[in-house]
Amino acid sequence: MALATLIEYAVAAYGRERLPALVAGLGQHESWETLLPAVYGVSAAEFEAGWRAYLGDHYGVSLTK
Repeated sequence: MALATLIEYAVAAYGRERLPALVAGLGQHESWETLLPAVYGVSAAEFEAGWRAYLGDHYGVSLTK
């Protein structure tokens, strides 16, 4: 479920056209800390904050760190 909502957020926030770059990057990067800036131009922390806000807005879910 978490991966599905993460992908859903990525498409909503950054566009469906960038999803193939995310999938391709999974095999080229060892961590989210290098993958997310390369694909979306944001830090992993910024992406996670956006995803958490998306979960709250769309599903009423609040994740704590």
